[in-house]
Formats: sequence, C-alpha cells, structure tokens
Amino acid sequence: MSTTLTKGGVAPLHKNGQNMAGVRMELGWDPVNSGANVDLDASLTQVDSYANPLDVVYFRKLHSDDGSSHHTGDNLTGEGGGPDECIITRLSQVNPEVRAMYLNICSYSGQSFAHIRNAWCRVVELDDNGNDLREVCNFNLSDRMDATGLLMAGVGRNPQGLWQAQMIGYPVQHARTPEDMLSTIARHMQGTLH
Repeated sequence: MSTTLTKGGVAPLHKNGQNMAGVRMELGWDPVNSGANVDLDASLTQVDSYANPLDVVYFRKLHSDDGSSHHTGDNLTGEGGGPDECIITRLSQVNPEVRAMYLNICSYSGQSFAHIRNAWCRVVELDDNGNDLREVCNFNLSDRMDATGLLMAGVGRNPQGLWQAQMIGYPVQHARTPEDMLSTIARHMQGTLH
C-alpha cells in the first residue's frame, strides 16, 4: 500500500492511538563514468522542542545515543543495486526529549543533485517485524534539483505524543554535512521555511 505524500503533506505514523513500529529512510544513486566519485550521504538529526540538536546519525556516527536509529553504512560511490544508504528508526526507542527527527541528504563530494545519475530517496513505514507497510514519501533528486542538500522529511510528535511524518523537500545550497542543515531545520520548526 502506497500513501506517498505531496510536498508539505503530513501522514500519521500511528493507528488507533498506537504508534507504528518504525521508519526506514533510503537513498540511492548511480556512479558516474568520469572518474570523479559521487558521494551522497543520508543523515538523521534529532532535535528538541526549541530546534536544539540532540543527536545525529550519519556516516561518522552510525548509531543514535538512545539506540533508536542506525545507519547501515557509508557508500562512497553509489555502486550496487537498490538503496545505497539506509537509516532505520524504531519509534518506541526514541529519547522522550526528542520532539522531531529530520531526514537529510547531502552531497559530500559537492556535486549538485541535478548532475548525479538516478539519485532518489524515500521514507518507508515499518511494522513490528521490520517489514515494509507503505511508502510515506519519495523524491527524484536528479530531477531539476540544483542543490547539494535536501531537507527531505520530518518525523515528529503531535501534541498527543503520536508520531507523524511530513514531506518537506526543501533544497539547501552548499550543504555537504548534517551540520550544514541545522539552520534550515530550525527555520522549519519555527514555521519560517518557505
């Protein structure tokens, strides 16, 4: 079942008042033939209610401090089929201080997404056994996106403490690392990102 969101759309990650088990962020791209490697990176940033960063999961830190999220490993070239990098989050294990988690893509090697072959990312909702339930959102990064960073999606708690996902899709210029995304995350939480 696919319930892919449009930009700005929100989807509940809960049913009958109970949070779903988890989400998986996937990132894929194809290597280039020119000899210059393309290195895209997936990251997850946990923030509190004031947009202060609490933790980050990315290629240099594969596991969150609370044990909720793990990165499957750094791919430096895009070689291989299917997703090249994934971050899996078990929602029940997320630190209670975390108000939201932001899923980001950055071009560590500096090429804009528009110049990278078959670059894509998506978020999938998972059941208790880690099986796919539905696709929440997806992006074709290579499709006219002349940026090196993407604030892809947010996964946050609503006032009742239930998780929901929002497709953001905001391109960020000159972003190569998760730290380069922090000001954009803060603007999104403050409602000033347009």
